[in-house]
Amino acid sequence: MDTSLKPGMVIRLFEDTDRRAYVELLEKKGFICEVHNDRIVITKRYKPTYDLKRLGEILRTAREKKGISEEEMTQRIWICKQTLRGWESGRYKPGDYTLKLYCKEVGLDMKKIIKEVKSY
Repeated sequence: MDTSLKPGMVIRLFEDTDRRAYVELLEKKGFICEVHNDRIVITKRYKPTYDLKRLGEILRTAREKKGISEEEMTQRIWICKQTLRGWESGRYKPGDYTLKLYCKEVGLDMKKIIKEVKSY
């Protein structure tokens, strides 16, 4: 399926098409659809939300297991202590680049973590 899908698009279906599989795939990508006899209409897209408390717990636990202090981590990934504490307490989400740096420092798989804390 094309990655440039947008609300308002229509997907034409052939008789032997598995409508349910298409709808499940679109829902996984965060779309809401209307299913008709010969087509699926994409009506809306939800932006993902993140369980920030869970993300913070994962990050803090991994850092502590590695024996890295807050001070060390802030120096390694060039952020201030307030920012680190905000992430680890679940007040806000780190940007993708800094999250990648953080994960690299503590040996976490960023894609796996995002998948675990992300929902639509």
